[in-house]
Amino acid sequence: MNRREVLSLGTGLLLAEFILPKEALARSRSKSRVKAAKAKKLKQEPSGYPDFVTAAQGCQRAGEICLQHCLDLLGQGKTSMRECALAVNEMLAVCEAASVLGTASSKHIKKMAALCEAVCTTCEAACKAHENHHKACRECAQSCRKAIAEAKKLI
Repeated sequence: MNRREVLSLGTGLLLAEFILPKEALARSRSKSRVKAAKAKKLKQEPSGYPDFVTAAQGCQRAGEICLQHCLDLLGQGKTSMRECALAVNEMLAVCEAASVLGTASSKHIKKMAALCEAVCTTCEAACKAHENHHKACRECAQSCRKAIAEAKKLI
């Protein structure tokens, strides 16, 4: 590209700036501002069900500890932990899904809350049988009670 071509290209770009209607430029800038405002609003809005999500995540944390404890005891031959391990395993799957749907403000949250309440009730009962002997079971049962209470608010 020689000097003459560079100058003509630069002149053309400069003229295009003046030829474009100012209204079109303003509209373009306005659209950009609206998009930026919407993106900012999306980042700032909390989930529609923060208490439910927090309770479900609490169940997950306590449940992972409880399940590992159950597996350790099962490995030692204590088969009384079988029921607890099975119930906790189901609860973990449901609470993870409940957390995702709650965070997304899903239209299916009421159905998920009902399922979460049922599964957490089963888990709480299984852990309750061991809560006086095992800290992990006690904490899992307590977290299930919180999740049940939050789920009932949505049902």
